[in-house]
Amino acid sequence: MSETKAPRPRNVLIAEFEGLSKEDASQALRDAGGDLEKARALVRRRRANPDDTDDDEPAVKAEPAPPPPPSDDEDEEESDDDDDDDYDFDEWRNNPYGKKPKAKKSKKLSDEEKARRKEERDRKREEKKREAQREKDKWAQNRQSLLEGREAKSTLASYAGKSSYLHSVGDRPNFADAKLLYVKSIKMEENDYGEKYKRLHTFAIGNDIVQWWASTSNKEAKLIGDPGCVVDFAGSISKHSEYDDCQITTVMRLKVHVVDGVRVAPTPKEKKKKGQKLSDDAKPSPAKKPRVAGGAARQKSMDKELLRDDAVDVDDENKEIVDGNDW
Repeated sequence: MSETKAPRPRNVLIAEFEGLSKEDASQALRDAGGDLEKARALVRRRRANPDDTDDDEPAVKAEPAPPPPPSDDEDEEESDDDDDDDYDFDEWRNNPYGKKPKAKKSKKLSDEEKARRKEERDRKREEKKREAQREKDKWAQNRQSLLEGREAKSTLASYAGKSSYLHSVGDRPNFADAKLLYVKSIKMEENDYGEKYKRLHTFAIGNDIVQWWASTSNKEAKLIGDPGCVVDFAGSISKHSEYDDCQITTVMRLKVHVVDGVRVAPTPKEKKKKGQKLSDDAKPSPAKKPRVAGGAARQKSMDKELLRDDAVDVDDENKEIVDGNDW
């Protein structure tokens, strides 16, 4: 709750002494030095002895002097009289220059002035919108020019329209004389262990493009040298994709065989996806042995019987059962 202000001493004197004017109450407070009790005593004494001109000297009758010209103090007093009743006399005494003037009230605008100001605001708003749109168009042009410059400098731009897909998805062929074009380190998702990066290896085999994603700790990736080296490797075809009119074959689980003529691993046989025919020079895999019906169930029942049997003695020398069940 806000605190209520104490009444002004001048208003207190006017309320206590009937017929006391504002000028007499203010003069009594000035003569009393702002003390309300002394001002009350002074007002009572002046009412009891109206001919008293001074409190310390006896009253001397004299002709009334002409009223002095209004001074700055009186002007301030008149301005004080116009103030509201909440004004504190002690504040005025401590600050004789007066309190802070009130803010001037704004004048009521005419309809023409309101319309003119509204039109000016709308005009400035439209200018800001046009300026922002010009900036956006400029950014779009810069972005397009940068992209065009990057595409012109792109390594894959020379293979656009020439490359083709290699093998089928699911095959694991051997690739020979693959030239490493570049290696890009790309930031992937972030987990509780920190940021994760992957490296994109791009190879060129003639006019065909083969790409391989590897982690930063992959041992096979560490065997591959700088861009320009020639590598023989095997990889499983994971997908076929197209980027900027360039057909790309993506492999996974890459195994390096030869790096710049130095062999690091043997070249295995090619593997085809199940259901596909091998090449003519590849030997077919041997047929699987037929399964015996009930073999697994019979083996399981025998294992249970063995668990229930007692321990048996075994001849360590001949590895034969000496005593036990005749199974």
